[in-house]
Amino acid sequence: MRYVTFDEDSGEIRSAVTGPEPSDPGPGLRIGDAGEVTFEGALKNYIFVADNAGVPGLLSGRVERKPKAEWDLAAEKEESDRQAAMMRFHQLDVTEIRRLELHMMVPARFERLSDPTTEYHFSFERTPIDVKLRHLEPIAINVGFDFGGYTVAF
Repeated sequence: MRYVTFDEDSGEIRSAVTGPEPSDPGPGLRIGDAGEVTFEGALKNYIFVADNAGVPGLLSGRVERKPKAEWDLAAEKEESDRQAAMMRFHQLDVTEIRRLELHMMVPARFERLSDPTTEYHFSFERTPIDVKLRHLEPIAINVGFDFGGYTVAF
């Protein structure tokens, strides 16, 4: 993150963004350029310490963690849980989905499918994966549109 929006009185960080400088944050809030910083907990448990505190406009400074005694523990736990869920999503363990069964309806023609059921076996990241491709009888779907008192078939 680069830019932080913080409370002018307490220095508590309210939001952090990367990209262009944010617009005016509103009364009681200021924007600071914190350089490249990574937050490992709830934003409200960090403060912005400005290098040029009395200057109007964009401030430059650094981000510091509040002393642990001042932390909002509920917000810290919520952020920790959110980050754990994000990491779980981004670092998917293939062994956890080994027994996952997908049923997909794919509108396709496999004219050269010799058997009605074909199995494929391969491995992905040293995890064996079994795929079964099965031909089912087509299901007729009657779709029509009412137009001026007439039904037009699709």
